[in-house]
Amino acid sequence: MKKQIKQFATLQTSKVMAIIYGVMAILFVPFLLAPALGNKGDRSMVLFSLAAPFLYAIIGFIFTALFCWIYNIAAKYVGGIEFTLEDVNN
Repeated sequence: MKKQIKQFATLQTSKVMAIIYGVMAILFVPFLLAPALGNKGDRSMVLFSLAAPFLYAIIGFIFTALFCWIYNIAAKYVGGIEFTLEDVNN
């Protein structure tokens, strides 16, 4: 059975994606922090490393909102993304 995504709820989708981007960015903090601490404790790099997850989440929120807005406009004219669902027996 074919289904079509007619519209994304921009704010809700952006909030969820911001959390996903933030959590993903937390995984990179040790890789950013290690060189900063090894470089005689460069404070600006340490601060950037700690702020990176928040910055990444904010940028993810903004770009997801932009994507949803563009998608919703495009879907009005050409239809939404189609996908197929099937029932699975466990």
